[in-house]
Amino acid sequence: MHNEHRADRVRRDALAALARWFDSWVGGPDGNGWPFGRNIYVSEIYQVLSTVPGVLEVMPEVSGTSGKPEPEIVLSDVASGRLRYNRLRQLEAVELLENELPDFNADQTRLIL
Repeated sequence: MHNEHRADRVRRDALAALARWFDSWVGGPDGNGWPFGRNIYVSEIYQVLSTVPGVLEVMPEVSGTSGKPEPEIVLSDVASGRLRYNRLRQLEAVELLENELPDFNADQTRLIL
């Protein structure tokens, strides 16, 4: 299989894995649907992606100009206060309100292979 076709397949499989993970009916850590108000953890996203066949490593995108990692998750200005960082200023989680579920959109997801 050509590298381009392989990369397309890995990208499709990765997006499908994320869609399953965030699904309100069959997603979440126990596969019984995403619980209302459960935070989104970056480490779990990395774990989900690392299980996709063809994925060798999961890491944040690095800016070509500054050399610094790009944000893994981007929120609207209104919700940006819900981003939680560790003491090293690395993104750990997005806090959801008790009545919220994740809204994963594969078309707005950027994966670089």
